[in-house]
Amino acid sequence: MAALNINTHHGPKTFKADAPVKAGQFVIPGGKGGVKPAGADADNVLGVAILDAAPETPPVDGVLVTKPTNTSVAYGPVEVYLETTSKLTQGTKVGVAADGKAKAHSAGDVVGIVVDPAPTDTRALVRLK
Repeated sequence: MAALNINTHHGPKTFKADAPVKAGQFVIPGGKGGVKPAGADADNVLGVAILDAAPETPPVDGVLVTKPTNTSVAYGPVEVYLETTSKLTQGTKVGVAADGKAKAHSAGDVVGIVVDPAPTDTRALVRLK
C-alpha cells in the first residue's frame, strides 16, 4: 500500500445510539455497530457522547419531536468539562463510573487525565486519551 487514507483526525465521529445516551457520558460499542453508555470500569471506551441520542422508535400520534438517533463521540486528544462522581484534583487519572460519569481511575480504561479541576466538586476539565 503506497498511502493510508485517514478517515478522521481528532474526531468527533458519529455513531447510531443502540441505547439512550446523554451528552457527557462515556460510551462503549453497542451490539449493532453503534454506541451505548459505558458501565463502571469499562475497558472498551470509545469516547464521550457530545449529544443526547436514543434508538429510533416508531412514530407516536401527536409527537412531533423525537431525540436524534445519532450522537457524535469525542475522543483524544481533546479537553472537555465532564461531570464527576467526586472532586478530582489536577493530574488525577480518570476512569468510568457506573453512570458513565468520570471518576478517579481504579480499574478498566484510563480514559483521560484531569488538567484543571472546576470550582465545583462535580466537574473537571479532562484531557481524553
